[in-house]
Amino acid sequence: MPLKSVRTAAAWKPFPLELWRLIFMFLRGYGEEWHVVSALTTHPALIEQAELPLYRDILITKRSRAFKLKFFLSPSVPRRAQAVRSIVLLIPWMYQPHSYNCLELVGGMLEKLTGLVTPEVEATDIPHPRRPPLLPMLVPGRNLSVKRLQGGLLRLHSEFVEFLRANPQLEEVHLVDPEWPRRPGAPEPVLFESLELPNLHTLACNHLIMAPIKNPRNITRLHVVEDDSDWDVIRDVVRIFGAQLISLRVDFYHSLGVLPKSKYHYPTLREYRWEGCPRLKFLHIDDKPLPLILGDPSQGSGENGKYGVDERKKAKLPPALETLIWDPLRTRYDDRSAIQQFGEAVLRDMAHVREVIYMWSPKED
Repeated sequence: MPLKSVRTAAAWKPFPLELWRLIFMFLRGYGEEWHVVSALTTHPALIEQAELPLYRDILITKRSRAFKLKFFLSPSVPRRAQAVRSIVLLIPWMYQPHSYNCLELVGGMLEKLTGLVTPEVEATDIPHPRRPPLLPMLVPGRNLSVKRLQGGLLRLHSEFVEFLRANPQLEEVHLVDPEWPRRPGAPEPVLFESLELPNLHTLACNHLIMAPIKNPRNITRLHVVEDDSDWDVIRDVVRIFGAQLISLRVDFYHSLGVLPKSKYHYPTLREYRWEGCPRLKFLHIDDKPLPLILGDPSQGSGENGKYGVDERKKAKLPPALETLIWDPLRTRYDDRSAIQQFGEAVLRDMAHVREVIYMWSPKED
């Protein structure tokens, strides 16, 4: 039925309002916002049902959209502000004046969004992940009850640390030491455990924050981002979180054309006791040059480096395995045996794993 046909009472009355809400949520989920917007002019009884999915997830890409959002989230219509669950601010780099204006506009609205769960801020032209993200500029000093702080890795500056300690309800955070990469004479990083986040179950961080953790509490989902180093990140993950970990992602990145100081930088060239992770169901390891990590995950993938599956070994795959992506793009043939042994160890020792994704960077011989 065309949405314009519901202008008459006879057209919309046979359908419960809950059904209309599901229809609008379906349209919104498939990017058909225009049909949801058109419903706002059909009949007063449908307006509220259309507004709920329309304002649930908000994306702001420029200052004009921030102004429009401020207008629509009028105090005279509180249900719109209560409907917002996530807000994503995708704006140019922070030193541009209109980026500051967007931050001020959105920041002024946050406390009115009583149902907000996830504020996320990303800059669209950051060429390097070590530049500070914008989210810490948006949230400190505000009375928020958000559960997830997403976006880039958030630097633990003193003001942001105080914000984290004042929000024990947080369930997900993405953190990085403020002096990352470490420089001689830099102050010691803030210990993660001193933040006292009892409800946290998802953590993204770099190795400097993860390694000192003694009590992982309720963390079951971990994403570790690491640069060029000889640290044995995966071994520390297994040691600290192994018994409770459900999902693990490790990103190694390095400059194009720069080989690691030690061949053991590559996790494929080590042996791990994966039986120490009895609950692990999702494993994703990405070892790519910096420009590829920021781009499309499919960049650089191809058939040349992919291994075929030995028919004799198919029967040995974990029975719960649903997804296996094996993308050894390196051309360092002397390491191929170790690479394959790493994968076989993962599949042999983790009987309950459902998803294994392993991406490599292309290297020259």
